[in-house]
Amino acid sequence: MIEELKTTHGLMPLILSWKATCNANEFEMDMDIPTFIKSFQELIIDKNSILLGAWKDIKLVGILGVTIFNSPIGKDLMANEHFWYVLPEHRKSIIGIKLLKKAMDWAKSKGCTHFIGNASMLASDLHDNICSIYERIGMKRFETTCIMKIGDK
Repeated sequence: MIEELKTTHGLMPLILSWKATCNANEFEMDMDIPTFIKSFQELIIDKNSILLGAWKDIKLVGILGVTIFNSPIGKDLMANEHFWYVLPEHRKSIIGIKLLKKAMDWAKSKGCTHFIGNASMLASDLHDNICSIYERIGMKRFETTCIMKIGDK
């Protein structure tokens, strides 16, 4: 079942799994749980954003956050996948696709003409699999993002 989340209650097991994956990356970026929860809360209260949850029985197994913005090159309204995560044991199911389709339906209902999905290697080495999911539902590759650590805190 896919539904809009109105609270951060019940997210901690999923966040801890995501943190373990994120903090094992090569980019030297540490996930700070209070900051991460704050970003969820901001999506929940922002009328131009949504936080979706995927449930299997009574367990939250995936989330997807989407924000809407004005296109910088035209008059279109665009939706951007802000982040998404599915627990490893549920990645071979169609939960990720269901989350994406629900997010796209929501974005379309808000007047968006485009949906941008991101495939980051930050959280894991699943980049190619994520791109494959996007392409399977009809999306096309559009940009490449690069990142480099430039300083210490």
